[in-house]
Formats: sequence, C-alpha cells, structure tokens
Amino acid sequence: MTPIHTPYDPEQVAGEFGWLWLDDGPMGPEWHLVQTYVETDDELTTWFSGDGDGHESTCAPADSYRGLPYLSATAPTCTPGEVDRLEVTVRFADGASFGHAFGDAEQAGRIEAALSWLLSPGDARPRAAVDVLAERRRQVEAEGFTAEHDDAHIRGELGAAAACYAVPSRARDAAFDSHWPETWDKSWWKPAGAASDLTARRRDLVTAGALILAEIERIDRLAKPNA
Repeated sequence: MTPIHTPYDPEQVAGEFGWLWLDDGPMGPEWHLVQTYVETDDELTTWFSGDGDGHESTCAPADSYRGLPYLSATAPTCTPGEVDRLEVTVRFADGASFGHAFGDAEQAGRIEAALSWLLSPGDARPRAAVDVLAERRRQVEAEGFTAEHDDAHIRGELGAAAACYAVPSRARDAAFDSHWPETWDKSWWKPAGAASDLTARRRDLVTAGALILAEIERIDRLAKPNA
C-alpha cells in the first residue's frame, strides 16, 4: 500500500510529523500512528520494515497520542466495518490516500472528534448515525461540498436535494422534476437503485441525511457569522 502525501514544514508541526495509517494486520485491518521524519514513500516503507529510526505503535482504542485516539481493528470495541468508516473519515481531500498527515490542532481535533464518536460505547454510536457522518465527510472531501461551497446555496438547495433522495423510490421521478435545484447539474443526481432494494433505499436515505446535515450546518453558520 503506497501512501500519498503532501510536503510539510517541520517547524509548522513543532518538529514532529504524524500519520494515521491503515494497514493489513494478521487479524484484519489495523491502524498505526507514525511519529517520525518521513518525507518519501521509500522512507515509509523502510520504516515499516523495522530498519528505520521511527517508532510504531498499534494500540487499543483506550490509548492515544497527544489526545488523539487510534486503534487496531482487533480491539474488542472496533469492527472491520468501523475501520472502513474511519478510513473515510481521515482520507485526503483527493480521496486517494489511506493515511492522513496532520500537523495543526484544528485538523487533529476534527479527527479526534470523529474517532471518539466511533469508539464510544455501542449504544452511543448507532450505525445509521455513523454512516451519515461518514457520507457527509465523503461529500466534503470527494465532492467538494465544503463550508464555502455550501454557504453559496442560499435558496435551500441542499435541503431540496435531500428531499429528492429521501422520498420513496416510486415518487423519485416526480420529486426530481419538482425539487432538484435548478443550479445543480442533473448528472449529480445519483440514486442508488430500485424500489425493491432495501440496501439501495438505505443508501439513498444516508445521502439525504448527509445533505440535511450540511444544510443544518449552513444555517448554524448564518446564525453565528463570527463563529
């Protein structure tokens, strides 16, 4: 597995560089945290082979690095499916990397919040909520639905698009004709599947939930313009 990362300034990160790294362990996917001066893929490969000077830890969710929890998929409170969703949470904006370089408090804080949610007791992290949050993250990183993008949609476009995905499949065409935002390209409309497919129905509802979340966040930013 080859990571893709961007150049960094060691002074900016106080002389330290961190990775959250998803790798195949003996019992399934595992998360590793890397703290070392790694600048090239070859250096990272050497580091993981045990020939470098870095230090690797694969720990249970209770452990942390500067307050940033990380985990192994073999830990009792984590499942391979949750690891898959964690990968969505920390991937690069170009969607191509299984690692996430971090160097500032805001960036690390966002990852910490997402991981803390996913690693909380089972009754506090229903799968539906986790999936909506993961889809929201994917929309931001893969589709470019950032705060700046969303703030430009002042006529309720995000909520209208959510409505198109939320209606039952039998009403989908009518909803699209009446509610799909006029300023959005029709190619953006990508319902998951047939009316009888519950998996596709759930997927559409997850998409709708993430769009609703984006609209709520947009409204909250309007209420607190200086926040």
